[in-house]
Amino acid sequence: MINRRTILSLLFCLSCGAAPLAAAPSWDALSGEQQKALGSLQSEWDALPEKRRENLLRGIERWQKMTPEQRKRAKKRLKRWQNLSPEKRKKIRQKLKRFRALPAEKKKALRKSFRQFQALPADKRKKLRERWNKLPPERKKRLQERVQRMSPEQRKAFKRRIKRSLP
Repeated sequence: MINRRTILSLLFCLSCGAAPLAAAPSWDALSGEQQKALGSLQSEWDALPEKRRENLLRGIERWQKMTPEQRKRAKKRLKRWQNLSPEKRKKIRQKLKRFRALPAEKKKALRKSFRQFQALPADKRKKLRERWNKLPPERKKRLQERVQRMSPEQRKAFKRRIKRSLP
């Protein structure tokens, strides 16, 4: 069974990026259900920064709306996150920060590319990852810069060439 601290961590992770609530209430103003979910934080709740309290409440709300299958996946993702090294977590946070700072059209294009990659068969995704990981860092950087300079049409043609080159 997952312990209360794990659930609180999960709720916090789930709440990141959602729209802000009205001012986070004091402990006494929380519903019984909210107090139960946040039980281990009772003594420190009112001292927590408002943003953190809002995030936790948003996480509880999202958790309650999840199906059992969604909760299972969320727990699995949290466990995977907790098993990452602090350095790896830091890198992921930095990448997320850079992503969030991108213009909307760039984010949309990246999401589309990611969905296309995810739609590939597992063996093709594996081969692409292996090819990428074998490249020296300077070659990776040059490729990334080259792709960024491409027009949308050039980028589509480039992706088609990559797909054709996979067995």
